[in-house]
Amino acid sequence: MQDIIQLATAEKEVGNKYYISRNIKDAFETYEKALDYFRYCFPDDEDEKKAMNQIKIICYSNQASCMLQIKNYRKGLACCQEVIKLNPNHMKCIFKRGQCFAGLGDFNEAKNDFLRALQQDPENKTIKSALRKVIQNRSAYLKKKKEITQRMFT
Repeated sequence: MQDIIQLATAEKEVGNKYYISRNIKDAFETYEKALDYFRYCFPDDEDEKKAMNQIKIICYSNQASCMLQIKNYRKGLACCQEVIKLNPNHMKCIFKRGQCFAGLGDFNEAKNDFLRALQQDPENKTIKSALRKVIQNRSAYLKKKKEITQRMFT
């Protein structure tokens, strides 16, 4: 199992290099290769499970970042969900999931995730800004929806 963890870690590092050089497609695919090492692996003990899950969390989180970069919010959301399954309090992925929800126009879910992320980091300016923006977008959406509905019935 240690060999598999080392191979996956090496693949993850290659993905990081692609991401840093803005090669998003190759970064995503390389993180996927790292995750593939664990598809049919079963750790022998808690330490191996912890090491494996840590790499999985990083790879899925990095994949979510890739998908946010190219505005593929559905895939980004799926990656965030995988992280949150492994670590329900992973603040970065809760925030990223909120960004995905906002990109998909699901302002209520985005707001909920931003509020949840703020609970963990109340002074984070980036989260506060995203929360303000999603509240503004939701208000604009509701106003527009109301105008359209009124025009339909007048």
